[in-house]
Amino acid sequence: MKYKIWDISNDRYLTEEESYNFGIGSDGKLYEFDFGTGGGGNAWLEKTQCTEYYGIHFEE
Repeated sequence: MKYKIWDISNDRYLTEEESYNFGIGSDGKLYEFDFGTGGGGNAWLEKTQCTEYYGIHFEE
């Protein structure tokens, strides 16, 4: 299913480049993901639920 992310505070859809770190979790809610690597080559992933500033617009 395709979707767009609505930036509520700026009243516009995010571009594909801007929405790279966003995704829908298995619970159907929108999350922002933060990827990175630490010392020694350890990778990490954090996710934060987006509730106030972004919305999901599903396309048919």
